[in-house]
Amino acid sequence: RGDTFTLPISADPLPIQVVEDDDGEDLDIKTLSSPVRESSASSEAVIPASSSSLGLDSSPNSHPPGISPHLPKELPPMDPRCELTIDQGTCRNYVIRWYYDKQANACAQFWYGGCHGNTNNFETEFSCWSSCVYT
Repeated sequence: RGDTFTLPISADPLPIQVVEDDDGEDLDIKTLSSPVRESSASSEAVIPASSSSLGLDSSPNSHPPGISPHLPKELPPMDPRCELTIDQGTCRNYVIRWYYDKQANACAQFWYGGCHGNTNNFETEFSCWSSCVYT
């Protein structure tokens, strides 16, 4: 436990030690005591362990200059039959049909009994896909 290794952050790397908690979920990184040397030829990067943005401002209204914020495109309303679950119907005159699986965002084959069921029932994969699948 607690291997020591060097991170190549600067020209004068400091050895660090990784300390694991007993449950193995969290890692704490501790820098071994070593004086910081001031030198005009080297620059050292200091990144606090709590910084997940690596120095970037994480406020919702900020973004790099010249880059517009990414806005999700609005999706068209889904065909109501795509909201329905699979229903094979009550008859036994089975034929292969296609239905939309909302959780997988995909169309799949099923055995349709030939009557009743619901409208999440397509004759072809293409008709199912073009009606329901978001790309």
